[in-house]
Amino acid sequence: PFDTKALQQYYQMMNDRTDKTPIFPKLPIPSLFISGEQDKAAPAADLLHQASLADLALVEVLPGAGHMGFIEKASEVNDLIKQFLQLVQNRQG
Repeated sequence: PFDTKALQQYYQMMNDRTDKTPIFPKLPIPSLFISGEQDKAAPAADLLHQASLADLALVEVLPGAGHMGFIEKASEVNDLIKQFLQLVQNRQG
């Protein structure tokens, strides 16, 4: 159900993107990292490495989810985001 042109553009953008890992140590805000347990495109080990570079990071691994955890486990991801935002709001006073 995806438009061919949209998919071509998506893959081109993914191919052309640059490594953003160096920004993590510079972020002045908490970061939320969510990974699917079965994600082959962005494995949890990579996510854990990136999270370790951030000053304050919350890491969640979704059991049974792959790369599209936000679709596969939409309710759980939404709950995690809400909890994270509440945590950030409470932290700010």
